[in-house]
Amino acid sequence: LVAGACPAGSDSFYKYRSVLDADDKWDKNAFKRAYRFFEKHYDKIDVLACRVRFFEAKENYHPTDYKFSAGTRIADLNSKEEYFSVQLTVATTFVKASAIKDLNFNSALKFGEDSIYVNTLILNKCKMGFIREAEYLYRRRLDESSAVNVQTFQKTYYVDTPREFHLKLIELSVKKYGKVLPYFQAVIAYDLMWRFGIPQIHETLNEEEYNDFCKTAGKVLSYIDDSILLGSPVHQSIILKSEAIELKKHSPFFSQLELVDGVLMYGDNEILTLSRNKTRCCSVVGLKIEGGSVTMEMLVAQWLFNVTEDGGSIFLKVGKKTVYPEIKPFNTSKVNTSMGTQNYYRICTFNFNLSVKTGSKVKLKPFMLYGEKSTPVSMSYGKFIPSANAFAPAYQIQGKYAIRYLRTVINIYA
Repeated sequence: LVAGACPAGSDSFYKYRSVLDADDKWDKNAFKRAYRFFEKHYDKIDVLACRVRFFEAKENYHPTDYKFSAGTRIADLNSKEEYFSVQLTVATTFVKASAIKDLNFNSALKFGEDSIYVNTLILNKCKMGFIREAEYLYRRRLDESSAVNVQTFQKTYYVDTPREFHLKLIELSVKKYGKVLPYFQAVIAYDLMWRFGIPQIHETLNEEEYNDFCKTAGKVLSYIDDSILLGSPVHQSIILKSEAIELKKHSPFFSQLELVDGVLMYGDNEILTLSRNKTRCCSVVGLKIEGGSVTMEMLVAQWLFNVTEDGGSIFLKVGKKTVYPEIKPFNTSKVNTSMGTQNYYRICTFNFNLSVKTGSKVKLKPFMLYGEKSTPVSMSYGKFIPSANAFAPAYQIQGKYAIRYLRTVINIYA
């Protein structure tokens, strides 16, 4: 095994290769374990991927580490279970030297050059090895000066990478298999979607360049199935998903969602179960009891009101009573996503009187209503509220009342 940027055509000297970035390092047993795995499965794979662990500024694993949850194995990338086992870097892999032949890095491509390189190799067999016991140690600089930290401010990230990586990989897959295989769709979607939902794109590109990016991205997305765009284990933000779908289809996303048995659906794709949702789409920021009067403030994501063709509304169940809020926009000037999506909240203020006997409790539960269908909505909490989501048990005392904040219900005890 040798680490280094070896040129194509020199495979007679080495059996396996790894390209080590100058800032990074391998754990001490990685080469031995990789060699043994390759020797055992030599004819089955050309690429062996290892876990990626950050050090210095961060000390955690790479966002795609989920692909190692199934353990050390040979993955058939045509299997549905492996579609999202994406590999974007060559540095974190070992490669069979004989498979490289005359393949070289695209030196003109600043971002994604190793991604197109390693996936061109994977394309040949559509199988890849994963070895959980070997780790690549990736340095995240404290001064945030590495390429990955500054890429969103580089024009080439938006202009050249989609053309020379995304469209090129589409071309290679179509040429070899007659279509873009789902695994390669997932690779492209994973990389492309980092460009959505960020303000830097408007700071980096002028209007003409931005329009060109949207046109190219739309072309790329036309080759990617909705299920891939909506099913990413990493890009789980519903705002990112909406931007991808709207750029692909040139039609609204949220108004096409439907509520089916408590689940928001886009066609056959499950988007979100609101009663189990753990994002901050419905956040309680204040609850005050004075005498028997209660004022509760919630920040509710704007998009929740845009679901289905007719939109939605929110109400609060207080015991058997139904309470509707006063609704005001919150920071409506904030438009901070790459496609201009309005990504902000509405302030929902609920005012009601308590009717709870000493020794008993009343339950507060928020619901979203779409047409004649309603569903409970799980809650998150502001930093000044001691929620049981973070601390269990967690109570707040206000006068003669004890309040317990849970994910799906607020209990008030008298």
